[in-house]
Amino acid sequence: MKQLTFKIGIFTTICALFFSVAFNARAAVTVQTQGTIKSGDTTIVSVLLDTEGKTINAIDGVIAVSDDVGGDFQIKEISVAGSAFSIWPRKPSLTIEGHSIMFTGGAVAGVNDTNALLFKIVIQVNKPGAIHIASSGVIGYLNDGLGTSVSFKKTNDTVTVLLGDGVATDAWKNIVAGDNIPPEKFTVLLGQDQSMFDGMKFLSFETTDTDSGIDYFDVKEGAYEYVRTGTTYVLQNQDKVKNIIVRAHDKAGNIQIATFGMNKKAINWQGIIIVVLIASVVFYCKRIIRLFKRYVLRKK
Repeated sequence: MKQLTFKIGIFTTICALFFSVAFNARAAVTVQTQGTIKSGDTTIVSVLLDTEGKTINAIDGVIAVSDDVGGDFQIKEISVAGSAFSIWPRKPSLTIEGHSIMFTGGAVAGVNDTNALLFKIVIQVNKPGAIHIASSGVIGYLNDGLGTSVSFKKTNDTVTVLLGDGVATDAWKNIVAGDNIPPEKFTVLLGQDQSMFDGMKFLSFETTDTDSGIDYFDVKEGAYEYVRTGTTYVLQNQDKVKNIIVRAHDKAGNIQIATFGMNKKAINWQGIIIVVLIASVVFYCKRIIRLFKRYVLRKK
């Protein structure tokens, strides 16, 4: 009996190790480019995520970018436009060194995909050669109610840069120029927490833009001027929370507006319809009376 229990334990351990290795062997961060890249071009590299059939609601990690010619490239932009993750405690941003991107993202409903977009890196390449994009220490957290962590396989993808022909293309500029759609509609929420902003009242808001991405927010509180901000705003007037306008700007200059505490009078459409009907009845009744007087009474 003890021998059987021992064998079952070994079998269970082997299965667990097998599935763990199988997951880590396939789940990875990869990159994707569009078309041929030549020196002088500004290209977009999409960083993709394979969750290997698992549902992940948070991810954290670092992406390193390097080349073979001593850093002869520039990261012009890091965009989360169209990302499968909509919550960013830490938006993808460059480290102090300049060529590593750190990020912490989340998704309310979780992400389960073999090709989920994490973010886009806009790179200007100046010389032919190779750009290396490596993932390091990327950890996902399962949507299992326990926040179980899953490590993703380290990868090192290479983007080949050919010799330019003198005609440089700017893929990012073309996207921004063609974006005429404002960010998604959003809601402004009022919050107050003793552990945040010294217990003062604040507004929170967030939205997405699928083309060029969100650039910034600005807030107008009452008679105050617009103040540029992130996704939170501490109220200057802590007593009266009203007449708040929040604007979301995308990279192309399109704007989406949301309000909070505005003094708007609701339109009583039912009352308007009744008034119009009464006015119409009165109008036609008066006309009928005039016609009656003109043709019927005169004949008498």
